[in-house]
Formats: sequence, structure tokens, C-alpha cells
Amino acid sequence: MDKETWVPAIRLFIITIIAGLLLGIAHNVTQKAIDAKKDDSALRAVLQDAAEFKKVEVSGNNDKIKEVYEGIKDGNNVGYAIVFEAKGFKGPLNITIGIGKDDKITGMKLEAPDDTAGLGKEAEKPEFLNQFKGKSPKTELKVAKTAQNPDEIQALSGATITSKGAVNGVNMVLDYYKTELKGGQK
Repeated sequence: MDKETWVPAIRLFIITIIAGLLLGIAHNVTQKAIDAKKDDSALRAVLQDAAEFKKVEVSGNNDKIKEVYEGIKDGNNVGYAIVFEAKGFKGPLNITIGIGKDDKITGMKLEAPDDTAGLGKEAEKPEFLNQFKGKSPKTELKVAKTAQNPDEIQALSGATITSKGAVNGVNMVLDYYKTELKGGQK
């Protein structure tokens, strides 16, 4: 092979390397902004009164609680958004819960990435999640076939393990809220 063949090939190779590096840098810069916006939207969905969120150090000995955010509006605390993991049927449930200044659940977002469509995945729907709104850390929540009492959450048909996992996770977070964020106030 002669020089006429190698020179264009080397130039093309160098251009490809530079273009790849520039694309990688652009991806890293924009991905951080995209992730920040995505994280913020989950927090806003569960604690709508907050204008901004300030990350709080997770205290205590609970490895299931991943992140805690203080919701702030006009410089005042309006509640907390807590990101945690609970045990579902086929894998972890990724849950974000909002607790308002009145000590009641303001919203909940749940992702069950490994659960079965039509069964455990139903836990991601508002029909299940809205049952938690307004619940307080004063009483422990329970799973029931048909919720008849204020402390009961109706289980999803065919997804009892995922339902129990979500309720147990919420109870864990409410206990964490009482002991760590509210300073042991009951």
C-alpha cells in the first residue's frame, strides 16, 4: 500500500476520534442537567408545595433510605421528600414519598421495574398510590383485601407481595420521619 491510501485513512481515523471525544463531552454535560431535571420532577410530584429542594444528609442506620430532601418555599420548610427502596415480588421497588409540614403523606411515586405487567406493575398506578395520601405516621399502615379502616391500604389483586412491600416500606419511612426528621416527636 502506498502513501496515497494511508494518509486519508489516518486523517479519517483522527477526525473520528476527535468527533467521538466531543460527543462524549457533550453527552456528559447535558446528561447532568437532564438527570437533575428528572430527579426534581419526581420530588415536585410528591411535594407540590415546595418551590425548591435541599438535600439533607441521611441519618440513622437505614440503608433502604437513599436520599432525603427538605422542601422549601419562601425560605420555610414545607415538608420532606424521601427516596427509598422496598422489597417487591421480583425485585426492588423504587419509591419517592412526600410528607408535608402537617405530618401527612402528600404524594407517592413508585417504580417496580422488575414486576409483572398487569400484576405488580399496577402498584405504579394512581389507583394504588393515592391510597397513601393523607396518611400520617401516627398509626402503622396495614394491607387488607378490602380497606375499611383509615390505616388500611387495599392490596392489589394478584400482587400481594408487592403491595405488602410498598406498605412496609412506607411504614419504615414514616418511622424514620418520626425519629430522625421530627426529632422523635410522636
